[in-house]
Amino acid sequence: MRKAVFLLALATLAFLAACQRATPTPQPEPTEAPAATEAPAMEEPMAKPSIEVQDQEIMDGKVVIARVVSEGPGWVAIHIEKDGKPGPIIGYAPVQAGENTNVEVEIDTEKATETLFAMLHVDAGEQGKYEFPDGPDVPVKVGDKVVVKPFKAKKGMMEGDMGDMAAQPMIEVQDQEIMDGKVVIARVVSEGPGWVAIHIEKDGKPGPIIGYA
Repeated sequence: MRKAVFLLALATLAFLAACQRATPTPQPEPTEAPAATEAPAMEEPMAKPSIEVQDQEIMDGKVVIARVVSEGPGWVAIHIEKDGKPGPIIGYAPVQAGENTNVEVEIDTEKATETLFAMLHVDAGEQGKYEFPDGPDVPVKVGDKVVVKPFKAKKGMMEGDMGDMAAQPMIEVQDQEIMDGKVVIARVVSEGPGWVAIHIEKDGKPGPIIGYA
């Protein structure tokens, strides 16, 4: 009887062992890798407020400011010289946020001094209305310095001067950075319709043309 029980127990253990070998061990279900997220696009920092201007003749009661960079809507104001510093304003023109090129400013030529100052102001009050000095359209500062550039100005030939003689063909341009694939020619005088072409240097002389307008 004991032998039979012992054999039965052995048979049961063998059966259980066989079942364990036959039953596969459950494996954890694979998890999907988290989707890759795109890095947020980095906005290009805006250039600091600045003014570029060159010495020039006052033509038709206007001066031309070659380049103005403003953080928002503003004004470029022309100040006369007083005691070697910017004095009263004799003209102003609006500028938009970002880069502005060839900004024409009509001035009071009777009050113009030999040295003028182009100064950047904000448009902080009523939009489109120049409010300075009795208003909020104050000069723009970078750090603790006002954005201002002096330049020489002389009165050019006016209508009626020396008859109907036209100004001689000429080009005025200043050293500059190439911005957005463009260069700026501050002033061109032409006797008729024409082109201003940009040549590269070759052997110290004008070489092939790389652009025109």
